[in-house]
Amino acid sequence: MNRWSALARKRGSLEPTKQASRPSQLVSTEGLEFIRQTLEALPDSTILELVAAYAEEFGVTMSRTTMSRAVNETLGFTRKKGASVRQPR
Repeated sequence: MNRWSALARKRGSLEPTKQASRPSQLVSTEGLEFIRQTLEALPDSTILELVAAYAEEFGVTMSRTTMSRAVNETLGFTRKKGASVRQPR
């Protein structure tokens, strides 16, 4: 018996199921406000600096990816490398 046949018998169909989505809010409201204020005060701060500041303020460790999503998707900020980081060709 192959797995497709078993799946069809179990579910009654081979139609794709709805995929679970991540929570709509990655960071608490207070955390988002803290990140927004930090970016407005220090616009050149890196994602890793924001992660460190967030951990110091709230005692919660956050991954770089989660912080990046909060900054880009939730708050709408874009993160680009500054001129001082660019390497000459």
